Amino acid sequence: MEENANHIEIGYLKSAQDRLEAAIYKLGEQNTHLAELNADSKTLIHIQEQRLSMMEKDYTAHKESMASMRQEMTTGHKELHSRITTAERDAEVKVGKLLDKISDQVGELGDGVEQKFANFDRLKWTIVGGAMMIGLLFGYADGMKVIFSAFSTKV
Repeated sequence: MEENANHIEIGYLKSAQDRLEAAIYKLGEQNTHLAELNADSKTLIHIQEQRLSMMEKDYTAHKESMASMRQEMTTGHKELHSRITTAERDAEVKVGKLLDKISDQVGELGDGVEQKFANFDRLKWTIVGGAMMIGLLFGYADGMKVIFSAFSTKV
């Protein structure tokens, strides 16, 4: 029986060895598969790192571009503000000169108008004086007839 027990034991050990070899074979296949996954993962990680590096470069370039644009805009705003201020000052000076010129012209017109009123006043009083003289002469019409008759010649 010992031989039978040894035979069962050998059969059991052989069966265990076959299972172990099958398990080792499966582990080898899984190890190969894991190595392939690892290689694929390394490739994907490398690609993603390259993409990330490119994105960081693009981000840096865009950031520098934005800073440059911001500086240009600030400079442009300052220049525009300066131009507007200069134009405003120039306009104020021109308007001031124009107002002075208009004021001088109005003053000259006022002087001319005053002279015309003075001449009109003089004419008015001359006419009033002449009318008074004519009135006086008509008031003394009898005496005037004598004066006029002396100048008139009768034929």
